[in-house]
Amino acid sequence: MARTTSASLERRSCGGHQGLATPFCRHCGAACSCNYGGYAQATRARWYKKFDSTLRGQLGAEISVMLEVLAKEHAIIAPAFPAQGRGLRDGILVAEQTTGALHLPTLLAGYGPLTAFGLATVRQGSERLAHKLRQVAAQARLLVFDALTDADLAVVAAAADRALPHAYSAGARA
Repeated sequence: MARTTSASLERRSCGGHQGLATPFCRHCGAACSCNYGGYAQATRARWYKKFDSTLRGQLGAEISVMLEVLAKEHAIIAPAFPAQGRGLRDGILVAEQTTGALHLPTLLAGYGPLTAFGLATVRQGSERLAHKLRQVAAQARLLVFDALTDADLAVVAAAADRALPHAYSAGARA
């Protein structure tokens, strides 16, 4: 089983990048963006970017920075947190305590080529979803998945493992 490494982003002042969000390593306790890429290449660790399940924050910037720093080609983005009643349907956040419709693909616009997979596609199973992932991998870096249940998330994870094993994942659950 692959080891999972979690990272968060913090605003740090460093040289010419003053005020930019840089990855902060929970393991070593330092802003070590120069070391992330080398570490990611040297290990078989699975990377996961955790973010708020109500889609608050600068998700696009955070996901984009992680792609760059980890030298990854794809981000698997599935923000569902079924135990809290939160998920994604038609790209829109489904949650009890949100105001307005938050459309994740719109929030991520401008951060790279994106393909969104609807709930009907996810529920076709991991094998078919993996096939579809392979088909769009050359055109999209950001891959957004509708999911409402733990079973939906399991399908997304299995498909990503089959089709894009070197992608990093981003979502609301660790």
